[in-house]
Amino acid sequence: MFTCDFSKRGSRSLTQFLYESLKNEILEGRIKPHEKIPSKRELSEHLGISVITVQNAYLQLIDEGWIYSIEKKGYFAEETGSFPKSNRGLPDRKNDEKVGQFSGISESKLLADFTSNSTQAQAFPFATWTKVNKTVLAEYTTSILDRQDFRGTLFLRQEICRYLKNFRGMNILPEQVVIGAGTESLYSMVIKFFGQDKIYGMENPGYKKLSLIFSSSGCQCIPLSMDENGLNIKNLKDSGVEIVHVTPSHHFPSGSVMSVKRRNELLEWAEKSAGYILEDDYDSEFRFLGQPLQSLYTADRNGRTFYMNTFSKTLSPSFRISFMVIPLPILKDFVEKLGFYSCTVGSFEQYTLAQFMKEGHFERHIRRMKNYYKNLRNSLIYALEHENHHKNITILEEHAGLHFLMKVQSEKSGKELQKVLLENGIKVALLWDYDLSHSKDLSEKDATFVINYSGIEKEKIQEIVKIMTACF
Repeated sequence: MFTCDFSKRGSRSLTQFLYESLKNEILEGRIKPHEKIPSKRELSEHLGISVITVQNAYLQLIDEGWIYSIEKKGYFAEETGSFPKSNRGLPDRKNDEKVGQFSGISESKLLADFTSNSTQAQAFPFATWTKVNKTVLAEYTTSILDRQDFRGTLFLRQEICRYLKNFRGMNILPEQVVIGAGTESLYSMVIKFFGQDKIYGMENPGYKKLSLIFSSSGCQCIPLSMDENGLNIKNLKDSGVEIVHVTPSHHFPSGSVMSVKRRNELLEWAEKSAGYILEDDYDSEFRFLGQPLQSLYTADRNGRTFYMNTFSKTLSPSFRISFMVIPLPILKDFVEKLGFYSCTVGSFEQYTLAQFMKEGHFERHIRRMKNYYKNLRNSLIYALEHENHHKNITILEEHAGLHFLMKVQSEKSGKELQKVLLENGIKVALLWDYDLSHSKDLSEKDATFVINYSGIEKEKIQEIVKIMTACF
């Protein structure tokens, strides 16, 4: 599906940038004449922007004759004839200082992509999943055709409750669980519930896509500084933020864990300010030392914490099944306000996942993948630390989750190293790329890389590391 990186739009509006990007795809022939393009809703969900933004871009493209629509069939690229190739109106990648230089090489030619959340095909239990599919089709034929609650099928919500109780010590009701097609759709529901006039806050550095979801929905989103213990509470209090997003168990991208003292301070802030916390339990299943930490939701005695998690990391990003837990005190209001929506995940997928969990396959898969990723991580770190230039490399925050930080001492800046790596088939993000405010706390010259290793092939590690150290 067509995609574009909105962090490269500069001062242009989301609508204008999307219009220019689609126009360029048609102009360059990557979207062929009369080829169907995604519906407004499909593209809005894929890019994490509002349907109105996509609609306005499509209207402009229709007005100028780049696309046309057919009732009940969708949108299609117009036959435009021959145009001289030009870069007019396109994102100026060379002068873009906001993100890493990730262009210039086809993804199919990459030796390693450390920015991807992908998993290796051999790591997925296809045979078991196929058997579960057959069981669902045999036993739940009527149920999967019935209209489902907007929160998702009761079967899957019950299995999620059981899993959270066993794995995270959380006691919740199925009525509190909401299933969504990726966390983006769930965050959009939260925004619809609270409204666009609320002020949202995010840890900085942080997940840029979520920042775009907030801003594209018309919300004010404020980056909040961090220290070694987690979110800076004084900064939070002074910011006027009413709803804050945090990743306390494993912060992305730094990998740090929020201290117990800081967690209590955050919960105290929510109670005294009547604020709310969006707890993203990112990568909690893949903690390699010790037991999983208590969730903020469990520690919250005042019901002001939403709990978010996804199956994208544990199964595959392509599954697009996530869930959130609504605080009990506002559950009734949430259902009354948003109950008219339809669940964004198909019933068959939900029943299959629920049966997969019910039969114990999910827990076994987690245990297997935890060992798989631990061995993969250890092999990669060992190779990095035992190459000729290992004294120039420092590994940080390697004991949790599917990424770690690698700090490189080099005469080249972080940006220069990033470009050289990409030219040699290795795509990797700088910690600076996740700075939401581009404050002085982080610099593009700092060569600290975020190494997301989940999608790399173990047998290619030696080759990857040799190229990396040669570039350094």
